[in-house]
Amino acid sequence: MNAEELRARTIAAARRHSSRTHRAFRAHMILLMTSSVAISLAIFLLAGGLRASRRPESLLVGTLAGTLTVAVLAVLVGIHRGRSMLPRPRWQLALLVVLVPAALFAWKVAWSARYPGMMVDWPERPGLRCLLLTLAMGLGPLVSLIVLYRNSEPVRPGLVGGAMGVAMGAVAWVFLELWCPVAFPRHLFIGHVAPTLLLAILGSILGRATMGLYR
Repeated sequence: MNAEELRARTIAAARRHSSRTHRAFRAHMILLMTSSVAISLAIFLLAGGLRASRRPESLLVGTLAGTLTVAVLAVLVGIHRGRSMLPRPRWQLALLVVLVPAALFAWKVAWSARYPGMMVDWPERPGLRCLLLTLAMGLGPLVSLIVLYRNSEPVRPGLVGGAMGVAMGAVAWVFLELWCPVAFPRHLFIGHVAPTLLLAILGSILGRATMGLYR
């Protein structure tokens, strides 16, 4: 599709859908995101919140700082787009979906390996509870974002939704650091990486179904 065709289709699609004022959109965004984040925090607290464990304080602070940095970058690249109507280039969004889970996993393993005994296997904790908790915390904010941006993406709605999903998975991972002391690689793959990728897949499916401007 060349630039003229894209412009013509965008104008035609915009005429078919009523537009919201910036103030109305902002109010809707604050309401939806505040509600979904409150629900996610409630789920986290009901699951136990910050749990005391054998982790040294410096280990927790280090893994939390790295995870928070990756999550902020994921939100800025995957969701925030400044004044531009168009999402980021395809290669940037695709790279984000791949690199965010890899970076979170690598940082968790690299930092935990500095502390003796922190990389041991916990057979009684294979990662299923972490998987369910990550999905439960990330699903509400992801759906809220999809609803906010419905009928608004002129290009790449599926990839945009996938980037939103992986960003929400990264944010959920931050809270998971406060809850889960396990750093064994198999546990991390099952309980931490897998749900982040599942949120990306779900975001891609929902984005393609609801966010496209030309539906």
